[in-house]
Amino acid sequence: MVVEHFAAIGSAVTIPFFVYNSPEEMPDSKITAELCLKLIERLPNFAGVVDLSLDWQFMIELLTYAKRKRPDFVLIAGYRAHGVAAAIGATGTVFTLAGVTPKLVRELYDSCSQGSSGRGA
Repeated sequence: MVVEHFAAIGSAVTIPFFVYNSPEEMPDSKITAELCLKLIERLPNFAGVVDLSLDWQFMIELLTYAKRKRPDFVLIAGYRAHGVAAAIGATGTVFTLAGVTPKLVRELYDSCSQGSSGRGA
């Protein structure tokens, strides 16, 4: 049923389609690498997964097999997984706090990328 649900949504649009995997918010629905491979076969616009599971085994398996079928497949990892996610091949990360305080998060990002020790430094 989950594959059919996502396939119905994904086939209704032509824009890139992403599946959101958040086990804490969806405890009865498990997103698996196998499910994603089925979606790749059915949906030409299935672009990737936004994953908040922090399940490294899932992420590695997903990237290993999905990229074989769709080289431009994207994994965007949850905010607590920046460094490790990048090391295993994630394309980017989601920092949910940015939706609440975007300017402050941008200042934090700029400070970190410039090696600054804090605000106004």
